[in-house]
Amino acid sequence: MRLNLLVIFSVIVLFSFEVKKYEKKEVLTDKTVQNIKDYPKILKVTDECNIFEESNGRLVMEAEYADLSNTNWELRNTSNPGKYDFYLEGYKGTGYIEYAGADSFEEPTDNAVIFTFKIQNSGTYNLVWRTLKNHTHDPSVDDPNKFAEDRNNDAWMKLEGDYEADKDYERGGVFGAELADLMRYTKFIGHGTDWGRTIRNEIASQQFREVVYKLKAGEEYKLYIIGRSFQFGIDRIYLFRLYDENGNTDVGDTYEYRRYRNSVVNGDYNESACVEESSTGAGIVTASEPFDNHSISFFPNPTKDRIIVDGFVGIVNFSIQDVQGKIITSGQGHDTFELDLSSLPTGVYGIKLENKGRIISKKIVKQ
Repeated sequence: MRLNLLVIFSVIVLFSFEVKKYEKKEVLTDKTVQNIKDYPKILKVTDECNIFEESNGRLVMEAEYADLSNTNWELRNTSNPGKYDFYLEGYKGTGYIEYAGADSFEEPTDNAVIFTFKIQNSGTYNLVWRTLKNHTHDPSVDDPNKFAEDRNNDAWMKLEGDYEADKDYERGGVFGAELADLMRYTKFIGHGTDWGRTIRNEIASQQFREVVYKLKAGEEYKLYIIGRSFQFGIDRIYLFRLYDENGNTDVGDTYEYRRYRNSVVNGDYNESACVEESSTGAGIVTASEPFDNHSISFFPNPTKDRIIVDGFVGIVNFSIQDVQGKIITSGQGHDTFELDLSSLPTGVYGIKLENKGRIISKKIVKQ
């Protein structure tokens, strides 16, 4: 029996908008976004995606989701190459953030970028960042093919919330940091050229510690990051559960460092869900994460004309908004369906979809 899709227009800007039932022929995902054309500079991606949620012992936060206003961090991607007309391909999501302020080696002097997240599974977690040591246009050296080893590779950071330290944790002869050091701004330092990983904090000159936290289920935490060295870039922020609250490593949803160290450099794993309680108590979920046992995806993104929404079961109410949050149009789809965006002007839009009392919010780019 054919189901006719009823598209209800709430037109503020006059244009033709079409929803079609889509017969899926191949599986696509909206993973790495590259070569974006006419992508505007965005300081805050969405007002509704500001609390990430750990799932299955893992948290993955895209750095570009942060509010960069009143800081010296800037978005980098194809259309925002920065002062030296440089950005590094291979970033995940729609870009990465780079510190464009002056070096502040002695103490934090800038405003912080803040990442908020919730934990569902108690345990000891290791913090690792996927980062960029930008040496291509380092103004401290004359030869752009050479670079200083100890530059562009760190930031100040601290974590606020109800947690404990695991100072007995040890890896490679380096122990976990004390609670007092985790709760104050310390230097978080990385290694590797181009895309690498930032893994340890330096509590004093050449005194390194592992960044591990004993986090509690149901608690909300805030990670504060302040620029320290010019042109240091952050693409993703990871937390991996090393063992559960009882110190067990032989349970599900725990990770060994050797299992994820290269995955961080490669930018593996899907971005975590971003949740926030609404006035009705319904969750707002962002990213391609499990939703009613289905993986929700939007592809292709960016797009020149159409986006396929896949993974729902049943009726889906949707609305499309501009960057100011103004609703451009709304309508209804069913299961897997196609949205015709060909009449929309080039730019960034938000799409909100409701299905069975839950809401998903996603950013889409129209080229």
